[in-house]
Amino acid sequence: MSSLEIKKLHKNFSNYHAIRGVDLQIEKGEFTVFVGPSGCGKSTLLRLIAGLEVVTSGSILLNDQDITDTSAAERDLAMVFQSYALYPHMSVAENMSFALKIAKVDPKIIAEKVADAAEILQLTSLLDRKPKALSGGQRQRVAIGRAIVRQPSVFLFDEPLSNLDASLRVQMRQELSGLHKRLKSTMIYVTHDQVEAMTLADKVVILNAGNVEQVGTPLNVYYNPASRFVAEFIGTPKMSFIPMSDDIKKLIANEYDGADPRKLTSSTWLGVRPESVTLSSQLLTKAGLTGKVSLVERLGAETLVYIDYLGEHKITARADSLASIEAGADIQFSIDFQNVHGFDDDGLRLSPDVTDNLIVGNV
Repeated sequence: MSSLEIKKLHKNFSNYHAIRGVDLQIEKGEFTVFVGPSGCGKSTLLRLIAGLEVVTSGSILLNDQDITDTSAAERDLAMVFQSYALYPHMSVAENMSFALKIAKVDPKIIAEKVADAAEILQLTSLLDRKPKALSGGQRQRVAIGRAIVRQPSVFLFDEPLSNLDASLRVQMRQELSGLHKRLKSTMIYVTHDQVEAMTLADKVVILNAGNVEQVGTPLNVYYNPASRFVAEFIGTPKMSFIPMSDDIKKLIANEYDGADPRKLTSSTWLGVRPESVTLSSQLLTKAGLTGKVSLVERLGAETLVYIDYLGEHKITARADSLASIEAGADIQFSIDFQNVHGFDDDGLRLSPDVTDNLIVGNV
C-alpha cells in the first residue's frame, strides 16, 4: 500500500488552465474517486499522476518521494483505461502477462502472478481465449488483471465502466469494491457518474473547472455539501433551490419557535433534498406551501414528483409508488428545515452542517 500527495498542482494546455492549484492527500489503502462533469479536469489530474501529461507546476509525491518528473514507466503505477486496450491476437493469459514479459520477469513468476490474478477475477477458465470471444465485462476484468499482475503501488482507473451496459456496470462496481477489499491497495478512480462515486469511494474528490470543490466521505458530501455546485451534482434527483422569501422565513421561524439556530434566514437560497419534502392532500397549517405538479415519474419502488413553486422554481419530492398524484394538479407540501441548507448568491453554503455524525467510509 502506498500514499500519494499532490501539492499546488497546475496544468496548462497553451492558454487553457486545466488544473488550478490542486492540493490533495490520498492515504494508504484508500479508494479515492475523482468525480465531476465533463471538462472539470478529473481525467487530466489522473494522467498527471500517471505521468502521461507533463506537470506545469507543483509536485506529486508517492510515499514521500517526488515523482513529478519521473517517467510513467518508472512510477510503479498501473492504469486501467476506458477502452480495454487488449491485444486482439493474444490470449487472456498473454494480455495479462505482456508487461511482465517485456520487463523480463522469470516465466515461473509470471505464471504464478497470472494464475493468482485470474483466480481473483474469475478468469481462470478463460485464460486461453482471445478478446473477441469475451463479453464486455470479461474484457474489462482482463484489463484489470493486467494491472493486478504488476502489483503496483497505486491502481489508476479512468472511467473503466463507461462502455458497459447498465446491468454490467452494477456487477462490475460490486466486483471492484470486492477487489479493493481483497487487495487492500490504494486505488484512484475517475468517473462522471456520481452513483459510482457514492458506492465505491472511501473518499470523494469533487472537481469543478480544474479546482477541488470538496473532499470527503460519500455521506459527508451528500449531507454537508460545501457549495451549491456540490449540492446540485451529488444526489439523484439533484437538490432543489428556492429563494429565501418572507413566507419561507416565517415558516422557519414557526418550526424553530421564533429562533433560527441554523441561520438559514441569512441566506439567499434554500437547498432542499427530495427526502426533505413531504406532500399532503390536506391544507397544512404550520409549514404549508403550495405549488403545481409539473411532472410525475413513476419508477416502480418510488414516485418522483416535480412541483412548480412561485411559477419559476422547481422542487422535487419523493412519494409512494402508488401515490395518487397527477401532472397539472395543485398540491400542498412541507419542508423539513432541520435538513436543508442555506446558500448565498455565489453558491457558498452559509448554514452549518446538517449532521457531523456520519459513517466514515464504506460498510
